[in-house]
Amino acid sequence: LAEVKRTREEKMVAAKLKQVQKAAKNKENLFPSILEAVQSYATVGEITDVLREKIGEYCEPSIF
Repeated sequence: LAEVKRTREEKMVAAKLKQVQKAAKNKENLFPSILEAVQSYATVGEITDVLREKIGEYCEPSIF
């Protein structure tokens, strides 16, 4: 992971994460922007952090 982060193009990763953020904000289909982010070597953690910030985190309701 450290090697990937060291060798990837940070500006491209940031731009792709911004697209994910924009798609989440506009309630658009997230798949294309997430796919582009992954192809630019954004990590799953980075992508989920962006989504968590815009959409929130699902908490299953308690049944009992």
